[in-house]
Amino acid sequence: MKKKWKNFSRIVNMLVAAGLLLIVTGCNSSDSDDDKEPAAEAKKKNIILMIADGSQLEHEKAYSRFVNGDDMALTSADFPYQGWNTSWDVTTYDMWAWNAARQGIDIDNENYNNEQWIMDPGSPTKDTYTQPAPKFTETAMNPVFGYNSSVGGVKPFPVDETSDMASERYLAMPPKDIYNGSENAKIERAKGRDYGKSFDEGSSLYPATDSASSATAMATGRKTDAGNISWLPSDPENGQIKTIAELAREQKGAAIGIVSSVEFSHATPACFASHNVNRSNYSAIATEILTSVKPDVVIGSGHPDCGTTKYTGSQEIYDSMKNGTNPDYVFAEHANGVDGNDSILAAASTVVANIEAGSGKTKLFGLYGAKTTQKTAYKNGYGEPAGTEYDDVHFHPPQPKTDGSGEFERIETKNPTLAAATEAALKVLSKDKDGFFLMVEGGDIDWANHANDYEWMLGAWYNFDMACKKAVEFIDQPDDDITWENTMVIIATDHGNNYMRLKKYYGKGQIPPGEERQLCQSAKPETVGIKFSSNDHTNELVTLYAKGGNTDLLKKYEGSWHEGTRILDNTHIFFAMAEWLGVEPGYSPMTPVSK
Repeated sequence: MKKKWKNFSRIVNMLVAAGLLLIVTGCNSSDSDDDKEPAAEAKKKNIILMIADGSQLEHEKAYSRFVNGDDMALTSADFPYQGWNTSWDVTTYDMWAWNAARQGIDIDNENYNNEQWIMDPGSPTKDTYTQPAPKFTETAMNPVFGYNSSVGGVKPFPVDETSDMASERYLAMPPKDIYNGSENAKIERAKGRDYGKSFDEGSSLYPATDSASSATAMATGRKTDAGNISWLPSDPENGQIKTIAELAREQKGAAIGIVSSVEFSHATPACFASHNVNRSNYSAIATEILTSVKPDVVIGSGHPDCGTTKYTGSQEIYDSMKNGTNPDYVFAEHANGVDGNDSILAAASTVVANIEAGSGKTKLFGLYGAKTTQKTAYKNGYGEPAGTEYDDVHFHPPQPKTDGSGEFERIETKNPTLAAATEAALKVLSKDKDGFFLMVEGGDIDWANHANDYEWMLGAWYNFDMACKKAVEFIDQPDDDITWENTMVIIATDHGNNYMRLKKYYGKGQIPPGEERQLCQSAKPETVGIKFSSNDHTNELVTLYAKGGNTDLLKKYEGSWHEGTRILDNTHIFFAMAEWLGVEPGYSPMTPVSK
C-alpha cells in the first residue's frame, strides 16, 4: 500500500496530462465545425461542487480499502485533476500570527493565553518574527500563518510522509487534558470552539478553521472569522458577501441548488445561500434561504420532528410548505412507510413537469432527517456511545456490513440517500437553459469524525461517494445537453478532522476491532491500528479533485501562495468556478506578501 501512495504524484501528473489532452481535443473538434451555428443551449455552463465535510486523505483511504481493498476506489480516482489545498480562516491566521514570536505579547489589547499555545515542540514560526505579527488583512497577508508547509508538509499525508510529532502538534494540537483530564474538562473540550469572536479558552483550543469560515472561502473567495456565514471578518454592518451561487444567478441567469445530509441551514450549505455573522442563527439563516434567496433546489435535514422549527426558519414557513400555500416550492418530507428516495424523486418529477408545462411551482424543497428507529451502537475513541445527539437530525447513512463483503446496508429508509437527493436536484436544475450551480455536502462525515466513530465515517463516506457517482452518471447519460464539455464537477473538502491515521492495513470489508482504535496519548505501538489525535478540526492539507469543464483553472493557482509546491488555497476554488461560469465577483485573489 505504501508503494501506491508514493506513486500518487506520478499518477496525478498522468491523469492531469490525459485530462488536458481530452480538453484540447474537444476544443479542436468543436472549432473545426464552421458550418454549424452553436445552439444556445451549448453555451450553458454548469458547476457541481461536492464537499466531503471534515474529511482528509486517510479517511478516503480507509473507506476505499473497505469497499474493495484498494487505496484508489473512490469515484474521484479517474478525475484528471487531483490536488490539495489549505483551509485556514482568519481566526486561525491570527492565532498563529500572535504566536510567531512565542513571547505572549498582546496584539490590539486581545487577552491571549500564552501558556495555552506554548506547547512542545514549540511554534513552527518562532524564528520568523521578533514580535507578534500583524493580524490578518487582505492587503497584507502572509500565508505562512495560515498554513506553514515547512512543518505541515507540501502534500497531504500519506503522500508526504513527513508527519511526525512536530507536524501533528501543529496540524491537530489537542489541548493538554483532552484525553486524561477531568470528566468535565473532557466534556467541555468535546463541545468544540465557541463561535463568538473572543480568543478565550473555549474558542482557541484548535488552530484550525471552522466549517462556516471555510465554506465562506469556497463560496465567496474571501477569508473570514470562525462562525461567519458569507460575511466579512470583524462583522461590519452590511458585510454580506455575494456567493458563487448568487453571482451565477444574477449574472448568468443560472439555476442554483444546495443539498446536504445535515440541516440545510447548517454552516456549509448556508454559506452558499445566505449571510449571517453567526452560524448558530439557524432560524434567521433558514428564513433567508427559503424566503429571500430562494434557491431552485433546497434538500436537507432539519425537519421539525427533531423537536424544533429553528432549522426551517419558523413554524409558519414549515406550515406553508406542508399545506401547499407556499407559492414557490413543491415540498417533500419524511413520512412513515414512505421511502425517502421515492418521495424526493417524485417531487422532482413534479417540478420538472411544471417547468416543461410552463405553469405551476418550479422549485423543489426536500426536508428530512428526523425521528428514526436507527440509533448509533458504536463506540467512539473514549469507549462512550458516539453520535447519539445527532440521531434525530441527519440523513442516516447506510451501515457497513461486517461480513467481509465491503458492502453497506440501508437500514433507515425514511430519509433519502444523498445519491437520490443529488439526482433529484440535477433533474430540476438541468432544465434551466442558462446553466446551473449545485453544491452537495456530505455533512455527517464531519460529525462522525468529531465522534471518532469509524463505522459511521465509512457509512457517511459511502453515502457521499455514491452521490458523486450519481453526478458523474447524470453527466454521462446520453441525449441531453449536460456534457463534460459544459459541466465541471469538483470534489472538495472544507477541512480535516480528528487527525486519524491508519497504523495497520484493513482490507475489503474489514472493521478494526475496538481495542485497536486508540487516542493519541493512550496508544500502544503493538496494538494500535487506528489512531485519533483529536476530536475536532485540523489544519491539514485536504484533497481536491475535478473533471470536465476546464480543470486548468484550478491548476493555474498551484503554488501561487506556497512557491515551489502544488498547494492551492480554498479561496482559489471560488475563483476557478467564477472564471468557468464567466461571472465577475468584483475582486481578485489575495496576493501574499513576505514578512
